[in-house]
Amino acid sequence: MMVKQVVVLVGMVMLVGCSLKSTMKLNPDNDQAASMGVLRAEYDNTGTAGGRVKIILPSGEILTGLYHTDESASRTGTGTASLRGEFTTMECDYVINKDNGAGHGSCETSDGSVYRVKF
Repeated sequence: MMVKQVVVLVGMVMLVGCSLKSTMKLNPDNDQAASMGVLRAEYDNTGTAGGRVKIILPSGEILTGLYHTDESASRTGTGTASLRGEFTTMECDYVINKDNGAGHGSCETSDGSVYRVKF
């Protein structure tokens, strides 16, 4: 019985450890975005090809969605993210180095705000 409990506990710790939260900055890239300032995104860094992402806008509106990176054998991948809030949507495209996880891209909201992303 004790062995089963230890195995379950170790398994739970491993699952929790696999889903790390990471953050990134979205820097304004046009006048519309400059009025909102720098945004911060929180995303699941699971080491897989996708996960959840969340941004809280200065107005308090919360955008949530998913990101997905292509699963090609190439060392460089491309990806997209789609987020939705009560009034605002955001679409992102990015390129990522699969060896070290560094990447860059751009995001645009439904009101025309454009952001540069580097992670």
